[in-house]
Amino acid sequence: MKKLICRSTHPLFLLLFFFALSPLSMFGQLYGTAGGLRIGNGIGLTLQQQVAAHTTVEGILQSDFTTKDVTLSVLGEQHYGILRRNLNFYMGAGFYKTWLATDANLIVQPTNPFGLSMIGGLELTLGKLNLSVDIKPTIKIKGDGKTVQAPLGVSARYVFVGRYFKDDDWKFWKKKR
Repeated sequence: MKKLICRSTHPLFLLLFFFALSPLSMFGQLYGTAGGLRIGNGIGLTLQQQVAAHTTVEGILQSDFTTKDVTLSVLGEQHYGILRRNLNFYMGAGFYKTWLATDANLIVQPTNPFGLSMIGGLELTLGKLNLSVDIKPTIKIKGDGKTVQAPLGVSARYVFVGRYFKDDDWKFWKKKR
């Protein structure tokens, strides 16, 4: 029987990994307002608005491919730069509400669910194009349907407006030199 040998990770890789997660690399996103299409377990619209340095609020309106259910999610997100100014890791949380498609054959219609929604992903901004891939788990608090879901999604957004806040713009009480 062969023994498994654990090889050490290259020190340069570890250095780059910790640099990417350090405060020195937290550049934030390169846009103030961006909107476009999102494809996951359905197709929909996404709109992101920067509300502070490194922070956005995102609204996602999506229709399911198979059931025609419509879901609205509102999420607060924190962005962290990775190695380059235009590449970000982001994560956040918020709420969702789903309006289930009605079925005339049912005597009692299902209750529309709502609950908590989280998101985590990577985004790349190239000029006026913002591309992202993410996972958006949801936990139902009330209503009918699945209790927990974790669909993957891909978004392509157009950057309408550049950044409103730069790294220290939100510190209005400090004098600028």
